[in-house]
Amino acid sequence: MFLSFSYVNSEGLVNTRSSIGLDLEAIFNLLNFLVAQGDTLLSAFVIDTKGVRTDLPLDVFDGKSIDEHMKNLQKEFRLLVRL
Repeated sequence: MFLSFSYVNSEGLVNTRSSIGLDLEAIFNLLNFLVAQGDTLLSAFVIDTKGVRTDLPLDVFDGKSIDEHMKNLQKEFRLLVRL
């Protein structure tokens, strides 16, 4: 997956970065990390392997890791599959 994002750092400088090969969980954690360190996201989008672009809603990135939420979802899914 391709990620592109822009942000304003704590010094007020605008930065634009991109990365390829990350999964969604890693992308979400990266963007949350930036917010946690005081940066402000200006834009973020991903492009999947089929070339479909998805703009990410910036207000969902609150600076907290999604790891615990993902573990809870996996547990719930496993419980549902057993039923």
